[in-house]
Amino acid sequence: MQLMVPANPSKPESPAQQQVHEYSTDSGSGNSPDYSAGDTTDSSSELEGSKQGTANNNGKGKKKSKDEEDRESKSSDDYSESEEEDRLREEQRKRRWEQQRKKMEEEQKRNEERLKERERKHLTNGLLRVLITSEDSSRDLKELLKSLRTTESEIQEIIEKDRRFCRSQNKVSLYINLSICNNYMTPEGCSKKSCNSFHICPKYVVDLCMDGRCEMGHDMNRIHNRKLLKRLQIEKADSIVLKQLKKETVVAPDPCNDYNVDGNCNQGNQCIKLHLCVEYIMGTCEECPINHEILDPQCAKLLKQANVNLEQTSAELKCFLKGKWLFNVDGILRRKRAREEEVKRIYHADEDEGGVDIPQVCMALLDGTCQDAENGRCKKLHANKFPSPHRKEQVSLEEFNPDELHVIKRKQLRELFTGNAYEADFINMKLKDSATNVTMDLRRLSTESAGKVQDGMKHATKWLWYYKDGGGAWVEYGSGNTVIASADIEREFSTSEGKKNMTSDVGGDHYEFDFQRMLEKSTVKGIQIEREIRRRPAPPPFTPATPGVYKHIPPHWDPMKDTETVKLVPLVAGSDEFQRVKQLMGGLNVQKVTRIQNPYLWEMYQNKKLVYLKKYKNDLGKVNEMNLFHGTAANNIPSICEQNFDWRFHGTAHGSSYGQGTYFGTAAQTSVGYARQGAGIFVAKVLVGLATQGNATMTKPPPGFDSTHGPSMIIKYHDQDVYPEYLVEF
Repeated sequence: MQLMVPANPSKPESPAQQQVHEYSTDSGSGNSPDYSAGDTTDSSSELEGSKQGTANNNGKGKKKSKDEEDRESKSSDDYSESEEEDRLREEQRKRRWEQQRKKMEEEQKRNEERLKERERKHLTNGLLRVLITSEDSSRDLKELLKSLRTTESEIQEIIEKDRRFCRSQNKVSLYINLSICNNYMTPEGCSKKSCNSFHICPKYVVDLCMDGRCEMGHDMNRIHNRKLLKRLQIEKADSIVLKQLKKETVVAPDPCNDYNVDGNCNQGNQCIKLHLCVEYIMGTCEECPINHEILDPQCAKLLKQANVNLEQTSAELKCFLKGKWLFNVDGILRRKRAREEEVKRIYHADEDEGGVDIPQVCMALLDGTCQDAENGRCKKLHANKFPSPHRKEQVSLEEFNPDELHVIKRKQLRELFTGNAYEADFINMKLKDSATNVTMDLRRLSTESAGKVQDGMKHATKWLWYYKDGGGAWVEYGSGNTVIASADIEREFSTSEGKKNMTSDVGGDHYEFDFQRMLEKSTVKGIQIEREIRRRPAPPPFTPATPGVYKHIPPHWDPMKDTETVKLVPLVAGSDEFQRVKQLMGGLNVQKVTRIQNPYLWEMYQNKKLVYLKKYKNDLGKVNEMNLFHGTAANNIPSICEQNFDWRFHGTAHGSSYGQGTYFGTAAQTSVGYARQGAGIFVAKVLVGLATQGNATMTKPPPGFDSTHGPSMIIKYHDQDVYPEYLVEF
């Protein structure tokens, strides 16, 4: 390598002094210069000549010629230009080096930032996965540091830069709204351009939809879902999102078509649809053989899988399913109706073919309101009239007249009963042919028990219970010295359909009824008693002289004669009805409770209640029917029982400070002071409606109100708004 340099870099040489030196460097001599370029002798001669010439010049004087001066000046200018060029080149080189250094530093800084960003993104994704799979989308900070192998400062940096995360003391939480679009599930669909919810089948999310052609779709890779995942910065976490949606999505499982139409399902408990009666949920099913229990094991399993809150009551769950199924069960109902049309099963009392699904007389038919009679869907027996009950244990049936039977459809029945005598055993429910001793099963023909239906079902059968005393006579429970009423026994019997026994403890005595063996085994005052019992239908509860006048007679009322306008019925001390009234009296020492049966007053009260219901659009809360109390003198009791409370006597006992009407206490203790001369307190049903503060000038409630009130009292101005239901003596 050859290098040309000036002899003294710090001080420029004159043109006369500039010489070129050649240095040769080899590995053997290190950095020592090797002056071997040219002949040494020639060089010495030239040097000596140069010295001699210089001496001669000096000897001639220092005056230079003009040409020499011009040459020297020109040489000096050339040198200055060369020096400036070298300086500029050096500066350019330094600038280029500085630019390159800065560029390298910037590139290194960018690389470090990219690396840091990748690490932060990796940590963010890890934090997202941990939180999104947590139970409540949050974790303890120490657990996060341990599982992600990071520091608190790095976690804090992510929280400050990413609003999806939040820290509260030592807990880190994730805030992402993961939900399925409600509009998407409607027939109209979702039209929002920037919908922030997922478009996917909610039943698929909770593993309750296996339809590969489902219109809702089972794919998280749909364009809308992918955009949403990207917007939420979780585009690679679709499987985690599905798991989170599975925990948070609440749906109503579909009802099973096969189960509702055919009564069974081949998939059994593995079916992913509810084995539950659709008509029961819709409120249109009276009784049918398929499941009506919402929390049945198969149903409860699917409801839990669908994230439905099972701590709700059956009524709340029924309301939830009804709201979800309202527009989706038409297909099931059409199929069910079509199947029922194929196999009509409506039977009448005068037919001998088959039985009925529900062994009862249809009460709706007796009212003329059975909507299933014509289309053959009624599962109860249709009988427009049936014989009055007979209390004998055995009766002889009258001979059938063949002419009264249909020859074609009644051939079996006609042949069976023509010319023969039979005995009916109502204990063992057998029918015996007196001539051949052949026995057949016997079944009672009746409507549903009054002990099981609501008040006001006038065609319900009222059953009476009897026991056989020591003299062989049958005595009705509730009469004489018995403390257990027929209605209480019937309620227990009808509720369990006679499959469970009844026990009751009254006044220290123990009573037990064995419905299978029809025996009473009791301990009364330390004496053990065992006696036979019987269940027999009672006569119709009320048959007025003009049929059809009274429509609202309560089924628990005792029978009344046509000539009776009012009947006072003492209640048995141990009966449920007695205990209910006693509880209303607020701790008073109740000695006697008498039920007041006045069909005329009751009918007026019920008709007025219908007016209130119409006024308040069937809102019972606004009708505000209450049990209130009225104390009076003994001589007023008969007129109240027969003619109701008379507002014209207001103020005779207590003034009229809150209105000129009939006053009722809201608590029994309020009325005690007005029950003079050993009289009792009336417990009255009162239609309170909307009440306002009363004053002494009022002869009726102000417009828009139904009653007035004072301290602990209600004032009524129309006798149809009240009914004296019980008289309580204490």
